[in-house]
Amino acid sequence: MIGLPAYAHLGSLFGTVCDQSTNLPIRDATVQLTGLGKATLPNELGQYRFDGLVAAPYQVGLSHVGYKSQVIEFTVTDDQTTNVKTQLVAASVELSEVVVSSQRPNDQQIISSLDIELRPISNSPEICRMFPGLFIGQHAGATHELCHLLFKAHTPIHD
Repeated sequence: MIGLPAYAHLGSLFGTVCDQSTNLPIRDATVQLTGLGKATLPNELGQYRFDGLVAAPYQVGLSHVGYKSQVIEFTVTDDQTTNVKTQLVAASVELSEVVVSSQRPNDQQIISSLDIELRPISNSPEICRMFPGLFIGQHAGATHELCHLLFKAHTPIHD
């Protein structure tokens, strides 16, 4: 007797995930076949696909930050592609507290009354020019009230 391998007739799932209120595709949502350990991300059109599925009922979990997670049920049949369109509902997200701290001492520059007395300062743009990284943009002929303050960051932000 000769044993031959058995080939199952496999099906597929083709799905689209979009925003319920705008009907726009949601890319990069997490799409997971429950219980099988298979997951994928939709493309820029909100489309995803699972191939090689045995004919059976399945559940797919969909989630994305800013949307309510959803589980859908569908059945795959032999040699067929099951099409599913899922609309996720926008939901608010509550984030935990964020604390920003620094290992460096507080870098402040104080303008004292002595600075003002020793330097010939007659208006606010001249005071602003004393701060490193702060530039004054003034149009030709404009008075000092029409100046624009420009900031230049010299220090990168670290975690």
